[in-house]
Formats: sequence, C-alpha cells, structure tokens
Amino acid sequence: MRSITERMLREGIAAGEFEPVDPQETSKLILRSLVVFMHPVLISQCLEDHEDLETEPRATVRFLLRSITPRR
Repeated sequence: MRSITERMLREGIAAGEFEPVDPQETSKLILRSLVVFMHPVLISQCLEDHEDLETEPRATVRFLLRSITPRR
C-alpha cells in the first residue's frame, strides 16, 4: 500500500497537483490516518452508533487531499 501511495504522490507532485511534500513521510501519514477505516476491529470501535460508513472516510480523504493540494 505504501509504495502505491508514494508513487501516486510522486506523480501528483510532478504534475503540479500536489505540494512538493516528502512522498515517503506523507504516504505513512496518509495510511495511518486511514487505517481506522481499513481494520475491522478499529471500524467497530471508532464508528459510534453505526455512523454512515462512507461519510467519515470521505471527509477524512477530503481533508488529506486538501492538505497536499496547492493553494490557487
């Protein structure tokens, strides 16, 4: 997963779609932020009262993308 994320970051940086961040470190942070939505035990512990299983992950991904997208 990390190598795929790093490659996506490198490609996005080269295309000017992402800020010039450290792909290795940023990949690690992104995956750590999303692990709660990938691990079954963590999903059940972190999502209270059967929250919409799409809303919180989507909001997290939007936040992560905004953090590496250049301001225009």
